[in-house]
Amino acid sequence: MSRRRKTSWFYTGFLNNIRVKDKLRGLYVFCVLIPLIITDVLVFYGVLASERSKMYAEMENEANLVKSYFVNTVEDNANLAKSVYLNEDMNEFLNKKYFNEYDYISSYYSEIYGSFFETLSGIDSRKVAIYVDNKTIVNGNYFQKLDRKVYAEEWYNRFIESGRSDALLAVYDANNMTNTSQRRRIMYVRRLNSNLNQGCAKIMVVENYYTNFLNGLKNLNCDYPIYVCCGDKVILSNVSNAIYIDDFETFSYYDRVGVTKDVSLYGTDLSIHVLKGESDIGKIIWDNRLILIIMILVSVIVPLFAMGAIEKSVTERIQRLEKTFRTNGSENFAEIEDAEGADEIGSLMRSYNDMARTNNELIQTAYKDKLREQESNIARKNAELHALQSQINPHFLFNSLESIRMHSLLRGEKETAEMVEKLAVMERQNVEWGNDFVEIRKEMEFIEAYLVLQNYRFGERMSFKIDVAPDCENIKIPKLTIVTFVENACVHGIEAKATPGWIFVRVNRDGDWLNIEVEDTGGGMEEDEVAEWLEKMNNVTIEELKGKKHIGMLNACLRLKMMTDNKVTFDIDSEKGIGMSVLVSIPIEDMKKEGENDA
Repeated sequence: MSRRRKTSWFYTGFLNNIRVKDKLRGLYVFCVLIPLIITDVLVFYGVLASERSKMYAEMENEANLVKSYFVNTVEDNANLAKSVYLNEDMNEFLNKKYFNEYDYISSYYSEIYGSFFETLSGIDSRKVAIYVDNKTIVNGNYFQKLDRKVYAEEWYNRFIESGRSDALLAVYDANNMTNTSQRRRIMYVRRLNSNLNQGCAKIMVVENYYTNFLNGLKNLNCDYPIYVCCGDKVILSNVSNAIYIDDFETFSYYDRVGVTKDVSLYGTDLSIHVLKGESDIGKIIWDNRLILIIMILVSVIVPLFAMGAIEKSVTERIQRLEKTFRTNGSENFAEIEDAEGADEIGSLMRSYNDMARTNNELIQTAYKDKLREQESNIARKNAELHALQSQINPHFLFNSLESIRMHSLLRGEKETAEMVEKLAVMERQNVEWGNDFVEIRKEMEFIEAYLVLQNYRFGERMSFKIDVAPDCENIKIPKLTIVTFVENACVHGIEAKATPGWIFVRVNRDGDWLNIEVEDTGGGMEEDEVAEWLEKMNNVTIEELKGKKHIGMLNACLRLKMMTDNKVTFDIDSEKGIGMSVLVSIPIEDMKKEGENDA
């Protein structure tokens, strides 16, 4: 037996003799379950390694973020000190010998008060002090004498011992009895003496308020515990209980350190330690091993029962459908009883029943009723046109009178005569239903009168422009169709928006098509509203308009559809808060035919 014949026997002879239920189970075991277990093991180790790598990358990023924050803060303080160091007026003020306190205070207010120094000091976020070996100055917020009290300070002695011209110091000031929260101090210290500015000894201290420094670190919103250490002392941390008021805490979490960044600033070596999270992926999996085992067992047993139910659901209904097809030898199509199910097979059974009923109805229906049905449709069309026309008159009359009423209430009656004149133009066009078609130029006169009338209502909130191509002025269209779209632009566009807006009416010809566009810069509509209105405009029927209000635009759409044999097209372009444009495209040839019939 050749290899091809063996393969063909395997598919047709072996697999075709196995039940569908057994096929599904074998398919699940060999093609789903076993590959799934192998893949899950590989994916698990890959995800675990990826998570650890991601965790270390995040810790590295947070360490760099904290380093940048710390370095930028200290460098900002150093730049402030450098600005004072280079300022000759400041050094002259500090070196000057004053006759008395009044002389010093007068000089301070004339030379220092309100100067760049107070602007740069940033009193809301940091404290600035300059200690001067000048006995004639008066101790104040910014300037103090360099005396024995200062010589006894720990920061001063550490700065002198460093032998540097500037230094970054982290000091715990146990002598600060007024504010225990400010006992922890991080300060930048700089000498202000050089060959450029000789004179008395001067030392400048720029110190960020510790609470602001700490809050700044916490505002970085780091996810991992972070400790900024000077030696083995924790000087800053985003962990709420990491700092005590008695002294700087000794760092002791070396076994949990994930990433460390070292930085040296002005003679002080700092270490930024980022700690790993307390949760461990392996520990979580081990603690939930029983649940994982149960899940694996369920993934084997439950699918077998599920596939059995699926096999029964599929095969039984296919057999019923096959049996029904075999019985369709008579004149009528037999329907499937109890065509249940919401899946594809259930849908197929219901579709077959619909087809069977339709075919049975077609068999019982003769073409002899076709002519009578067409005549009935023509009569119904004429009746529907008259019904639509009768709905137009009160529609515009009531809206126009409402505009006059509102205008009279708001501004008095001095312009009422002119408004009534415009209303008369509208009503003259409105009540003359001898002909249902009118030239576009006549329709534009009506629209202009309507917009002028509405302009009295809206005032400066509404402006309008009418643009009609010369070759379109004598084309006849159904009376009072365009104005319904204009009215919609006024009521639902301009009125819905508090800011001034425009209404544009454009009529032009594109080959054999007449394009009518009504655009407003009013409130506009959302995409779902646009889709809903297009659905209504394209599928409106006379039944939908009966007994309903606010049907002006749908009324016009239905009239145009009926007079053009559904050839008219509608399009809406709208954006919420920007405005809306309605485009109506009408075949000119159909309008000519209807106009001639109407005449």
